[in-house]
Amino acid sequence: MYRTKSSCWVGLRRATLALLAIGSLAVQPLRADVVYVTTYIGAAVNATTFFNDPLGLGPSYSAFGSTAIANPPGVPSRTKCVYYYGQGLNPNWLIVPPLGVDGGVYSIEVAHTALTTSPDVVVTAYCADNFYGQTSAGCTNSAVFNAANGGNTWKLMGYITNAAGITDPEIIFKQVGGVTGPGSNEKRLYVDAFKFTLIDVCAGVVGDLSVNGPLAAGQMFVTVSGVTAGATNVTIFANDAEIGQTNLAAGFAAGALSVPVNTGLVKGNIIKATQKKPSAAPEGYCVSPLPADGPLVGSGANPALKVVLSCGAQSALTGPAGADTSGAATTLYHVNATGLAGGSATAPVGGVALVPGSCWQTVTFDFATDPMLNWMAGTAYSDSDPFCTFDALSFAIDPDNPDTGPYDIYVDKIMNGDVVIEDFEGWEAGDSVMFAAPNATGVPDPAIHVLGGGTTSSVISQANAYEGTNSCRIRWQFKNEGQTRWVRVLASKSNGATYPQLDKSKPVTLRLLVLPVGETTAKLGVGPVASQTKAPGESVTFSVVATGVGPFSYQWKHNGSNVGTDSSSYTIGSVSAGDAGNYTVVVSNAACDPIESSPGVLTVSAPAVEPVKIDSITATTIAYSTGAGTQFILLKAAAVNAPMNTWVPVATNNATPGTFAVPGPGFYRIESK
Repeated sequence: MYRTKSSCWVGLRRATLALLAIGSLAVQPLRADVVYVTTYIGAAVNATTFFNDPLGLGPSYSAFGSTAIANPPGVPSRTKCVYYYGQGLNPNWLIVPPLGVDGGVYSIEVAHTALTTSPDVVVTAYCADNFYGQTSAGCTNSAVFNAANGGNTWKLMGYITNAAGITDPEIIFKQVGGVTGPGSNEKRLYVDAFKFTLIDVCAGVVGDLSVNGPLAAGQMFVTVSGVTAGATNVTIFANDAEIGQTNLAAGFAAGALSVPVNTGLVKGNIIKATQKKPSAAPEGYCVSPLPADGPLVGSGANPALKVVLSCGAQSALTGPAGADTSGAATTLYHVNATGLAGGSATAPVGGVALVPGSCWQTVTFDFATDPMLNWMAGTAYSDSDPFCTFDALSFAIDPDNPDTGPYDIYVDKIMNGDVVIEDFEGWEAGDSVMFAAPNATGVPDPAIHVLGGGTTSSVISQANAYEGTNSCRIRWQFKNEGQTRWVRVLASKSNGATYPQLDKSKPVTLRLLVLPVGETTAKLGVGPVASQTKAPGESVTFSVVATGVGPFSYQWKHNGSNVGTDSSSYTIGSVSAGDAGNYTVVVSNAACDPIESSPGVLTVSAPAVEPVKIDSITATTIAYSTGAGTQFILLKAAAVNAPMNTWVPVATNNATPGTFAVPGPGFYRIESK
């Protein structure tokens, strides 16, 4: 406690403070973020928070007080204030504000009249020792009490940081410069109203962290985004218990960070994160608050889920199947959905169950038999238009096996009847083709349904393909296991099929690979069969590469009919015109259903034509020696540039070499066939 020459009153003051009711302090309320202190309460000096001459220098304030008070916003009502004059540099006083937060940082603002106020008075505010706290540099040699800073507005003097355990610090104010008086009505030092505002010294120092995916059982790291530049610590929590942290004394760069954890993540745990950065706070650092909630750890890629086809009704569509559209629709509806999990635009109920497995699954949607649902209204829908747009594939949590994921699935060979809508071939790995990333639009809201941080994507992959080399790999993770969670994977990309038209008289089929946790490769896949062009008599070999678990069996087909033997290649020794057409191969193994490749096309070219060679021309004969074909024809016309249909045959010859007799003057040519 600060001691004066006569210290007994100080102890009495502090004992009295503990007993006073809040209403008598001109403070509203005790633990408010904003605390007001005035030197008068009504018409009497505020003897509980204002004390004259704590330094024992002998100055006295005017016994009459002044009615020239300031009225800044929020100040308590009173009729007078304290003022000093003509006492050199001796004026000093003590303010004891009941601030309420030990260790808290408060701004100190002052208000007083400008009338008859000293133009150059300088005041310093400080705590006598560190027992009560510390004031900031702005409180030293402050001009806040001079005439230029008077009026009905609050003027910032500086800041005070309460010491630990202190909620009502003793702050000494002393005139250290300028002139007051000498007369009582000139150059006054007014001490009127003070405003103390609790300051969050960590505001803007560190931001909140976002926990990103993936979050899978057994995982030994957590990725966060929103790291503040200069943060020196990031800590990970599972169900509010610390499970890992990373530190860098020099400070991390702003952005994302992968943080190791002490033990593998556990399915169902809630993951949160905080970050710490050095600051001017009393502790020397600021820590972002621990969030109230966080994302759930899933079992890993892939749990079970449901899929529906989402279509757009548009009466102006006339086909053909596969033709691109703008995606405009009068109504959006799900195919093979019977309801919504939680009202408009929530997860579809029903759909086709996707059970994790090592083989490609064929999923079929049939407009003739599957229920259709307006997914905004949640009502049954009937669409009589012959065509619709392929709006999206929509995936929802399986209510019987709720899990956040993450999900990592492959889509390939989308067909409408016998029309291939998209097979994803011909693109580079990483290209965005047909499908946008899950929840790329506002419905459903990605901030509510899925984890961020780049964990959602739809790109070309060559890791797995149903047939050929490419498929579309779609990845995301749900934030929690709520049954209203779903993702909508729009067919909106300009590469590949864009909101393609679908012929509703034919089913839509697609191949999906939903691998079980821990598996990364399908047990059966079929590579492409290359198309070739050959001339008659040449040999041709078709081959295929099967992937997965062998041994494999092969059945080659020519235009749908079986040919060849059980081999990964098929050879024709001498090609003829009848061999032209489509060649496919059906590959099978013991693990999965057979897969038929896309066709390789054999084109048989026409035989090369050897021109007729003229050996000699006389007035009566034309001799030739070579030419394709077995019959030679002599034709005559009236002019060398006569139309071809005006040339008239005049003789034939089957000999090679041979000679034609010229039947008179004219223009001649020889054809062979």
